[in-house]
Amino acid sequence: MSMSTMMTMTAVQNDATQSELTLRAAVDDISIFIHIQNVPETLLSSSIGMFLHVLFVAGPLDFWYWIRSSLKSVNGRTVVITGGASGIGKRLAELLAIRFGAKVAILDINEHGAQQTVDNIVGSGGIAQCWRCDISQVEEVNECARQIDVTFGNVDIIVCNAAVLYIGGMLDLTTAQMQNSLDVNVMGTINVCL
Repeated sequence: MSMSTMMTMTAVQNDATQSELTLRAAVDDISIFIHIQNVPETLLSSSIGMFLHVLFVAGPLDFWYWIRSSLKSVNGRTVVITGGASGIGKRLAELLAIRFGAKVAILDINEHGAQQTVDNIVGSGGIAQCWRCDISQVEEVNECARQIDVTFGNVDIIVCNAAVLYIGGMLDLTTAQMQNSLDVNVMGTINVCL
């Protein structure tokens, strides 16, 4: 199986304080493109740039390589995707359900967006269902797990895609923002996997 790959990350300074950040990645016919304007100069340090590159480019590409090379088939398997209402989670849910025949369970705090993803999948002949779930709340995750078990049976694959990202310097974040980031990004992932 041959794969063509392209990854780029560019940062362009427009003036003394604002910049643009562009992240692009492509594997075969799957493309990821993120463009952020008016990025504060402090965000373009090498460590933040590397973090964004891993988060938006390398991570999704690694996952895509894993899907393409490691799995013989996800056809008929149950895949739970957190954060499937938009962005990478939405596209991944559509690909796995429509193109590869997986049964997709979407967990997202944005119920309307998650339902739109399900409608796209079902309208294209795939199998999917969504549940409104704040993954930082253990009780909600456990209830969704029970409902997924009743609806689809055993879960074969979990994709922990939901995340909160606050743009700004560390000292600019409030305590509530930092706590929310830890609750969703760290504890939410643990809650879903347990």
